[in-house]
Amino acid sequence: MWIICLFVTALADLRTHSYQPGEEIILWFNKIVPFDNPQESYAYDKLPICKRQSEGRKYALGLGEAVEGYELYDSGMDIKFIQNVKSRTYCSSSFSRDDVIALVTAVKRNFWIQMYLDDLPIWSELGKEDHDNGDIYIFTHYTLILSYNNSNVVQAHIQTDNPVRVYSKKTKLDLSDVSLTYSVSWTPSNVVFANRFNSYLDPGFFENNIHWFSIINSFVMVLVLCGVVILILYRTLNKDIERYESQEMESVDLAISTGWKQVGGDAFRAPDYLYLFTALYSTGWQLATMVVLVVIICIMHPMYSERGTFTSIVLVIYSFLGIVGGFQSGSIYTLYQGRSSKGTLIFSALCYPVFVTVISMTLNTLAVLYSSSAAMPFVSLLEILALFIFLYLPLFVVGNTLGTNYRKKFPLSHKVNNISIPILKEKQWWSEPIFLCLAGGLLPFGSISVEIYFIFTSFWNYKFYYVYEFALVGFFLFALSLICVSIVVTYIILNSEDYRWHWISFLSTGSVGIYLYFYSFYYYFFKTRMSGYFQFSFYFGYTGLASFTVFLIAGAIGYTGSYYFVSKIYKNIKFD
Repeated sequence: MWIICLFVTALADLRTHSYQPGEEIILWFNKIVPFDNPQESYAYDKLPICKRQSEGRKYALGLGEAVEGYELYDSGMDIKFIQNVKSRTYCSSSFSRDDVIALVTAVKRNFWIQMYLDDLPIWSELGKEDHDNGDIYIFTHYTLILSYNNSNVVQAHIQTDNPVRVYSKKTKLDLSDVSLTYSVSWTPSNVVFANRFNSYLDPGFFENNIHWFSIINSFVMVLVLCGVVILILYRTLNKDIERYESQEMESVDLAISTGWKQVGGDAFRAPDYLYLFTALYSTGWQLATMVVLVVIICIMHPMYSERGTFTSIVLVIYSFLGIVGGFQSGSIYTLYQGRSSKGTLIFSALCYPVFVTVISMTLNTLAVLYSSSAAMPFVSLLEILALFIFLYLPLFVVGNTLGTNYRKKFPLSHKVNNISIPILKEKQWWSEPIFLCLAGGLLPFGSISVEIYFIFTSFWNYKFYYVYEFALVGFFLFALSLICVSIVVTYIILNSEDYRWHWISFLSTGSVGIYLYFYSFYYYFFKTRMSGYFQFSFYFGYTGLASFTVFLIAGAIGYTGSYYFVSKIYKNIKFD
């Protein structure tokens, strides 16, 4: 029952959003943000804009909202459904010298105020600077322009007015009594409630010809790649197999002379650092499954209209998919006859969560030091810990048991030599593991590079990402390119008489994550105007986490493709 309640809470806010004429609607102040630094957010009450005698109402946040840094305060504006307000004071303030310094700094840094009315986001400038004489103004009047359709609010906009000068180089200002006022204007609209978020979307950006062309181009590129790989490998392998079979009839010595058959008895030898390989592989498949499920859910029920829901869904689904990670961990570790199953289980279960925790807690500590609203509340940390302990870990153990039992029923059918053959030290430069690992990720990264730009722009530039169909198609094209590249890399490695294909297939495709992190540097310095240590840390902390996630997903998919390829080619070869 606790799990069901948590999952329901993580889903959408199920209120009807219906109002009767004259019913109260609360305008919530959320946070203030320097426009160029979207993660450097502060609670609205951190600036001395409106000083009240008593603390107003605060919105009860869900888990996802708290993790995303929301802090909602009642604005104090008396707003009633379909009732216009000409002009009314909602707060009076007097600004001290320190207050003026804080306001001047905020205006110079182009701080904006984010608000919510009936879950519709509204953005407003804090003030403006007169660059001719250096005077600083803050806007003291808000005009709320609201639209309704039947009993629903369908649009919400704001206009700022009545700028009050709070700083002047030439004139001494009296700021002992500054009134903050608002007015409300209601107008009927034909916009239906289900489409009210369409005005926040940017089809001109996401659905332009470049986006469509990039998807089609990636599709054609992957198809050509798959065709070339299938053609080359099919013809090459057929010739190799025919040659080996004819040689077997003549001489066993010739049959094992050179090539990928030479390492047939070692191809299924357990990879070095099996416990680490198991952890990375199992986590990769858990994350890949999570990505597909989350994207499908977003296609069925868009999350951009529901504050914090996306984060809640990710946390809950990742926890439920502990059973997938556990299954893959137990299966692959048993496949290669690992000896320390309990230690590997613990390491696999904790590997990714510990990495995320280290990054998150480092950034959270920084947010606390900066008094930023990006800092997660302690209660939210406890909720995530409870989710981890009571849902993720038990399911991971169950999955591990299932995977172990499954692999015991279907063990490795290929014979492994007792003594491994020596690996050739002299190789062609293009068959060196380092080169293959670095080069392997280039083409798959190219297939998603355009989509990465759209995702980055959504996350770092106040846009709602809603083209999840593009994302799903792009992910499957990405997976196909990973499998093709991994097969080619594995064939090259085996043909150079090197049986260490496990790690090489994983790293060659996982290197996409490295290129993603390199791309994040380009995007930061050439596509944004971010500045400051706080935003720098959050940007590269988040992109580092995303890059590591892509590394695990790509590596797991690539290795899986190579495993089935290796199993297939050695299935038709007889060994003495």
